[in-house]
Amino acid sequence: MRGRQQRGFTLLEVLVAFVIAAMSLAVMYQIYAHGAASAILGKEYAEAVAIAESRLAELGITKPLDQMETVGIVDDKYRWELNFRDPEPDPEQSFDPQLLLQEIELTLSWDSRGGRRTLRFHTLRPANSP
Repeated sequence: MRGRQQRGFTLLEVLVAFVIAAMSLAVMYQIYAHGAASAILGKEYAEAVAIAESRLAELGITKPLDQMETVGIVDDKYRWELNFRDPEPDPEQSFDPQLLLQEIELTLSWDSRGGRRTLRFHTLRPANSP
């Protein structure tokens, strides 16, 4: 003969459910934290690209290339550096001096959560541009 029937959950069932819920919350928190870190890094890269585009767009516009600053810092975070490489024409071939191109490299770096980040951009400009 059985006494009254039990209703509800046993303590063991409640503990197992609680452990499963806690583990699920921990996994969801990790996913959220990773997503937030990726969003921050993506924002930093987007800012860096915008700064680089701006610096490269003003080459030879605001000042002649030989008078431009070659290093700088933007927003106390992004450090940029310009390097100019003069064209090296092949002495064996005839060439039009107006067709010579100067290579310009822009290096942008900043400190981020995962360490130091660096982007390099290259462009070509006429060597005799104003």
